[in-house]
Amino acid sequence: MTPAIFGLSATVLTAEERAFFRDADPAGYIIFGRNIANRDQLRALTDSLRELHGREKTFICIDQEGGRVARMKPPERSRLDQGKGRGSPRPGRRGGSSDRATFD
Repeated sequence: MTPAIFGLSATVLTAEERAFFRDADPAGYIIFGRNIANRDQLRALTDSLRELHGREKTFICIDQEGGRVARMKPPERSRLDQGKGRGSPRPGRRGGSSDRATFD
């Protein structure tokens, strides 16, 4: 396994990405806005990443910073706990949210 996290170019894996990712065997992937069309598409994309390596527990993260940088839009985002206690910055410190989203 390569100790790297790779991004993707679109909402589905290209043939070139499949070949590259299969060979590189990265530790995980990061999802950006360009990779998300809707809930079903995102689930299909993440399933294809897991199947590519045969690992059910493939690390897949999303660039979800909140505020102006919000890759996940409603209705999925509105269902998340938005900083009610966990992940809230302490006085004198900068910090962000630790929201997690799961797709059944």
